[in-house]
Amino acid sequence: MTRRRLRILQTSDVHLGPRSREPNGLLHHDECICPIEVLGHLAHEHAVDVVMIVGDLFEHARVSHELVANTFERLGRIDAEIALLPGNHDVYDDTNVYRRQRDSVDTSGVRFFDDPEGRSHDFAGGALRIWARAMDDHSPKFSPLGAAPAHPGDRWYVAAAHGHFVESTADDAHRSSRITPADIDATDADYVALGHWHVTTDLSTRGVTTPAWYSGAPMFGYGAGRMLLVDLVPGEVPLVRPLDVLDHPASRCAAVNAACIPITHP
Repeated sequence: MTRRRLRILQTSDVHLGPRSREPNGLLHHDECICPIEVLGHLAHEHAVDVVMIVGDLFEHARVSHELVANTFERLGRIDAEIALLPGNHDVYDDTNVYRRQRDSVDTSGVRFFDDPEGRSHDFAGGALRIWARAMDDHSPKFSPLGAAPAHPGDRWYVAAAHGHFVESTADDAHRSSRITPADIDATDADYVALGHWHVTTDLSTRGVTTPAWYSGAPMFGYGAGRMLLVDLVPGEVPLVRPLDVLDHPASRCAAVNAACIPITHP
């Protein structure tokens, strides 16, 4: 298969569920899906092929049935294929929201990575292969990039993982879901999409050879406010561009989501 240009929109740590006050003057309520509205708009505006949500779509397993159903109904309307994996906040255990409402996941068309041992799915007509492990235990025993398969050779290969980057396991043995430079480089992937850090981070600044980025959180918390646009171009290194989320008109979504109201200041 000949590689062709592909565009990915990467996000993580969406944390739907908690009430949150944003710097842009909006109070987001518990049922808010503002980040998903922005995701849909950005996917359309930038004509992306695949959307990747690299863990922590939801804040916890106690989110309402309505929030989960509304989230996947909106994801299902995005004009791009969607890859989703669980993180430490929506860990894939017996209480997981994805188990509870798997019908919402499946009917949306979202490709959910539910295998703790790792699974590959092909996207974009087979031009892109994504591999990821479902986090079923956020502990030092879980290795987010452990046992990643070899590069398929005939298409783009992206590994996705939700976990904490450490420069050495000896220094951070207590950390849960550790990701080391050796783990990333051992994937031999064209790109590694990471979630768990809320601040957008290019790991080439931390000595990692393989292109690997944390997208950061789109909203809800310190350091949030970005998603990543990743262009895979034959013969070139991936082009990664942060996109501002909080300045996007869709983040001020009182008009489309009654759960959000503008904050007025005296």
